[in-house]
Amino acid sequence: MASNCNSVDSCGTVFSVTPSGSEKVLHAFRGDPDGAGPVASLINVKGTLYGTTEFGGPYFCDIGGRCGTVFSIATNGTEKVLHGFGSGTDGIHPPAGVTDVDGTLYGTTTDGGTNGYGTVFALTP
Repeated sequence: MASNCNSVDSCGTVFSVTPSGSEKVLHAFRGDPDGAGPVASLINVKGTLYGTTEFGGPYFCDIGGRCGTVFSIATNGTEKVLHGFGSGTDGIHPPAGVTDVDGTLYGTTTDGGTNGYGTVFALTP
């Protein structure tokens, strides 16, 4: 996945669809610095949506490209990067979404971390 996306190499979107089939793009990812490759479902916590991107974000990985993000997005499309992976032993490439437990988001990464085999992370938005 490229860090800087264009019309040929899309970074992905967050969208809504009404029961009648009307679609609206809430956010189109740009790769740097907001993320690329959102492959997991979003979760809704008190009206705010949370998710991950497997690539993109603010940090370069030692295996090439950028390392992924955890983001929040309001239903009006306002997106915020909560964490950019790759700044240390926090892991890289979160392929799954996050789970909310009492206000803390938990998730996993497939690579990076202390031994290079991924991490389980916790994040309080």
